[in-house]
Amino acid sequence: IFFRRRIGLANVVLFHIFKEGMMKKYLLLALIILAAGCGSKPAEEKEQSNSGKYIGEGMAYLKQSDFQKAIQSFDNAIKENPRDPNNYMTLAQVYLRIKNYPSAVDTLSAAIKIDPTNGEAFYLLAASSVLNGDPGRGLIAAEKSAQIFMKNKDEEKLKRSLILVKTIQEKVKSVKQ
Repeated sequence: IFFRRRIGLANVVLFHIFKEGMMKKYLLLALIILAAGCGSKPAEEKEQSNSGKYIGEGMAYLKQSDFQKAIQSFDNAIKENPRDPNNYMTLAQVYLRIKNYPSAVDTLSAAIKIDPTNGEAFYLLAASSVLNGDPGRGLIAAEKSAQIFMKNKDEEKLKRSLILVKTIQEKVKSVKQ
């Protein structure tokens, strides 16, 4: 599924982009979109009411690069099932893809209010915040994602989060200098 790819090498590349001086925001964006969804269970497994139908429609619109209709479909999924943080995370990833970072941050913040133990939401919020020009907020969110993954004993996701924490720390350090 489009948004459920594993992060793997993406965070290592992300680290090098920041280390080498933040080449281009769009490169970071591409990595985040490819890496998004640190491996959670697909929303279809928990499909409730019609939100799955709207998610399917939204995915079809994404394949056609019709982002406005995709956003509308994902908004409908949220309206249909506002307690499913995966609906918000899917919408946020579309906002990331179209470089609407403020909306991505807002949408991920809503997902976290619904499920404050969702490490993936914090991970995406960290990346979105950095892209939105707020590495301080990004660092806080990245550290929280690492704490959640550590508590859940998910070593793979923890490693990815720690790489993101280190990357953002270096970014914050270089901005202060």
